[in-house]
Amino acid sequence: MYEPSLGAQKQSGDVSEGSRHILEALFESVPEAVVISDEQGCIVRVNVQVERLFGYSRDELRGQPIEILLPEQFRHVRLGLGDSQDHRRGALDMGLERCGKHKDGKEFLIDVMRSPLQIGQGNLLLSLIRDVSNREPGTGLRFHLAALVDSSSDAIIGETTEGVITSWNRSAARIFGYSAQEAIGKPISMLLPPAGEDEGLDIWGPLKRGETINAYDAVRTGKDGRNVEVSVTMSPIFDPLGNLVGASKVARDISDRKQMETELEVRRAQAVASARLSALGMMAAGIAHEINNPLAVIHASASDLMDMAETGHVPLKALQAASSRIQQTANRISKIVKSLRQTAREGSTDPFQRASVGEIVEHALELCKERFRVHSVRLHTPTVDPALHISCREVQIVQVLLNLLQNAFDAVVECEGDKWIRLEVASSAQSAVFDVIDSGPGVPPDLRARIMEPFFTTKPVGKGTGLGLSLSKAIVDEHGGELNLCERENHTCFSLVLPLFQGARKCN
Repeated sequence: MYEPSLGAQKQSGDVSEGSRHILEALFESVPEAVVISDEQGCIVRVNVQVERLFGYSRDELRGQPIEILLPEQFRHVRLGLGDSQDHRRGALDMGLERCGKHKDGKEFLIDVMRSPLQIGQGNLLLSLIRDVSNREPGTGLRFHLAALVDSSSDAIIGETTEGVITSWNRSAARIFGYSAQEAIGKPISMLLPPAGEDEGLDIWGPLKRGETINAYDAVRTGKDGRNVEVSVTMSPIFDPLGNLVGASKVARDISDRKQMETELEVRRAQAVASARLSALGMMAAGIAHEINNPLAVIHASASDLMDMAETGHVPLKALQAASSRIQQTANRISKIVKSLRQTAREGSTDPFQRASVGEIVEHALELCKERFRVHSVRLHTPTVDPALHISCREVQIVQVLLNLLQNAFDAVVECEGDKWIRLEVASSAQSAVFDVIDSGPGVPPDLRARIMEPFFTTKPVGKGTGLGLSLSKAIVDEHGGELNLCERENHTCFSLVLPLFQGARKCN
């Protein structure tokens, strides 16, 4: 067997050493920045061009993740080995445009070419990096726009016309839980809940015409299976030849907004209930006056009958008179109770029906006129045409009219001099008009525009919720009418206008 001589071995070693020096020289003389990283994406070795391009020394880079060469907002886009199958095939990635970052913070455009290296100690990745920031004048703007997209608080997602995800910013990862590596290349349908139907809408037709799909609320499913409420906007993406190649979706997480809307609705319902309880409390105080006097009449008439019975002599006329007074007064109390029951109901789910304007006025007056009398407030009431009818939820309109009368009472009850309230009812070809006018001091001009805002009140603290007029206006608006503040002969006038009955109307 032939064995090389000692001199031959020394010569071979010199050749190997010389080859190594040549390779080292070639590695350092390559005009591109060369980075070698391991399977974990950590830098193993760099050439002098890396030091010049990025400003780091070799010692500073050795062992660091290769993403240190990217701005923070792009570091989720890894420059590591990627798919192991590609690595085993010796796949070559070319023309990967990225944004690089110098040690001093300056950002610039780079072009990256990657190639796997297989050596005995393991797999490595060779990255050739070239500064191409001067290649085209719009590069700075493009990177600025790319940074804006990636730093947006909204999820911005690109997809092909086949529904395959092509881009995925950081907020998309935050909102839906998938990283860019997990999402890109996957179907957009992975975000749809099992019952999601909105993606079946004809969205591509408008997009082909260059139209934007305006924001609509939808539900998406995150990686963890939870539903995410979002507002989605879509815009078309065209290639240089004008062909539609995909769409850009902006999805804004509106979960907090939806929760806030739910909470506001609950609070609104609570405020409405509180206002109703407050109104019922004031009504109850008035009912005491409304019923006490009739009860006194009944008590007196019954006492007269008892006295006559004890004497053993009950004249027929006296019996008839006392019985008649008791019957009439009991009917009066019955009407008050009926009006109270009619007004105390919530009524928002009642159907719209034909209602007599005269009966509406009667129900409202039954609950307040005695209170007005006790406090020496003169109440002028109209004679209403019995043929006048409106289409309404009667309970709600009685509540509105009673609120206007109670507000007028509060405005005049503590005033000096003549205290009066006048209710007028008129009609036109299409409407019935209720005017409530009072002798109070009026509403200051600077407050008139706010008088029907929720929680706004001119009453002292503890004497009003500030919801009566706003709720009344909401009811009137739903009836297709108007509630206005105006003046009548220098006096405050609230005018309630409602459409006349024109036939059956469906409940909303």
